[in-house]
Amino acid sequence: DLARQATLAGAQLLVNLTNDAWFGDTAAPYQHHIIASFRAIENRRTLLRSTNSGLTAIVDPLGRTTSYLKPFSEGVILTEVALLSGFTLYTRYFGDLLWWGLAIICACTIFYQKVINKGGPKNFHTRS
Repeated sequence: DLARQATLAGAQLLVNLTNDAWFGDTAAPYQHHIIASFRAIENRRTLLRSTNSGLTAIVDPLGRTTSYLKPFSEGVILTEVALLSGFTLYTRYFGDLLWWGLAIICACTIFYQKVINKGGPKNFHTRS
C-alpha cells in the first residue's frame, strides 16, 4: 500500500532501500527481490532497489530486472530509467480490495462448510 499511495501522490519512480544481511547466503535475497518487483508491476513504475548485502537491482515497469549486482558484491549501476505518470487499475481503483474480497469469499466458504453444511459432504455407503 505504501508504493500505491506514493504513486497516487505523484511518484514516478519507486525506491526500495533494504537490509538483506540477515538472509545470509541463501535464496532469500532473490525471493525478497521478486516480491519487491511486484510493486513495479502493480503501479507501472520503475523500481530502484538498493541493499547493503542483498540483490541490488533496477526493475522496469513490467517487472523485468534490467540490471543487478549479486548479493555480497560491491558496485554501482548506471542506467537511464523510464519515468511514467499514468495509473494502473490496481493503483487508481482497487488496491488491496480484490485480496480482501477473496479473503471474505474464503471465510464465507469455510463458514458454510463448517456451520451451515455441518462439516461438509457426508460419506454414503452403497450396497453391492
